[in-house]
Amino acid sequence: MEEITIEKYDESKYDHRYVSIILDNDADFHRYVGDTYFLIKNMQEKQERGFADQIYIAYANEQAIGLVELRILEGHPYISIGIIPEKRGHHYGRKLFLFFIEYLFLIHQEFENIYASVNPQNIASIKSVLSVGFARVNHTKYVKKRD
Repeated sequence: MEEITIEKYDESKYDHRYVSIILDNDADFHRYVGDTYFLIKNMQEKQERGFADQIYIAYANEQAIGLVELRILEGHPYISIGIIPEKRGHHYGRKLFLFFIEYLFLIHQEFENIYASVNPQNIASIKSVLSVGFARVNHTKYVKKRD
C-alpha cells in the first residue's frame, strides 16, 4: 500500500521547487490550474495578511508526486491538486484527494463541506473528484460533505 503524505510548501527544499518547476512547465497544469509561481507567491502574500491558504507538496512512498492547494473562501475550504506528468496514470489524483479530504476533516472539525474547483475540460480530475464522493454543484464546483 502506498503511503501518501504532505508537507507545507517550502521553497528552500529541492523536491518542493522541483514539483513547482515541473508543473509550471506542464501545459495541462497551466491550462487547468494556472501558473505555479503565481499560486505560491499569492499564497505567501495571503499568509502574511493572516489568511489560512496553503500549498502542500504531496508524496507517495517518499517520492514527490504533486501539490495540493488549499484556499479558504468565505470560511469554506477549496482544494485543487496537480500531479507531475511522470506520476500521472497511477491514480495518484484520486489517492491524494482521499488523503487530503480525510486530513482536512480530521484537523478542521468546523468544516462540514470541502469544495473542489475543477476546469470543465479536465475530464481526469472530474472523474477523480466524483470517484471520491464529491457531488457536482455547477460546471466547475464540486462538494464533499462530511460523512
